[in-house]
Amino acid sequence: MFLVSGFLQTVILLFLFLPIILVWLFALADLFMRRNLRAGAKVLWLLAIVLIPLLGPLAYLLFRASAAVRGVARVGRWLAPTASGFALR
Repeated sequence: MFLVSGFLQTVILLFLFLPIILVWLFALADLFMRRNLRAGAKVLWLLAIVLIPLLGPLAYLLFRASAAVRGVARVGRWLAPTASGFALR
């Protein structure tokens, strides 16, 4: 019986808690690396990520995706496709 509970604990740790912790850490790391957010917005996102453990990081990652797409569009204005890749315009 002890072996089964130890195995189940390991499975729960690997497939439930580890991904949640990784998403949480990724959201925090991404928040601190972004330069296009003002300090007030970063503080609000930080509070949401820390105080709302599962929904905070997921909401941040969902809403930051639209900002990342806009950033790619801005970069696209400066790059022109060439035969060997991309070149600055």
